[in-house]
Amino acid sequence: MGVYYAVRKLLQTKTFLDKVGDGAPGIRDKTFMVQGFGNVGYWAAHYLQQDGGKVTHIIEYDIAIYKKDGFDVNHVK
Repeated sequence: MGVYYAVRKLLQTKTFLDKVGDGAPGIRDKTFMVQGFGNVGYWAAHYLQQDGGKVTHIIEYDIAIYKKDGFDVNHVK
């Protein structure tokens, strides 16, 4: 939950959004890469997707997968 909360807070902070050149606050319609899909990575991806984000890359120590339109996180699990 901590990773999700940190990302959510950053994407609601104007100074951060200005630095990355993104004028739209929030998670909705943004794409995300998740490194690690264990307990932390899965739940971060789950909540990002629940808030309208798209998880397009999932990276593990020995493999990486990509889907342009975003994964169904529960299906990947």
